[in-house]
This record gives sequence, C-alpha cells and structure tokens, in this order.
Amino acid sequence: LGAGFCWDVFKGLSHLQVLYLNNNYLNFLPPGVFRHLTALRGLSLSYNRLTVLYPGDLPAHLE
Repeated sequence: LGAGFCWDVFKGLSHLQVLYLNNNYLNFLPPGVFRHLTALRGLSLSYNRLTVLYPGDLPAHLE
C-alpha cells in the first residue's frame, strides 16, 4: 500500500469475519489497521512482502 493508503480502510466493517489480503505486495502494516475488525476470526496475508510483524499488529481474536 502506497502513500495514498487510507488508514481507516476497514472502518465500518465490524462484522467482517474473514479477510484475504493475499498477493497484494504489502510490505508494511500500519499500527492499529485492523482495530475496527472486532469480529475478525480469519486473516490471510500470504504472498506479500511483509518481513516483520510486531506484537499487537494482528487482532488477538484470530483463530
């Protein structure tokens, strides 16, 4: 995601349960980007360019 990334891109999606972000060339996850996804149970980030994930980057309620 480039400089035009909307930091609240997931706002309003509080009922979303599964999110696939595969093959998006992501190299960075902004802190708190998933904070509005309170029902999220599954997240796939396969085939991106992420090299580091810090504690708290991912929602605690993932299965």
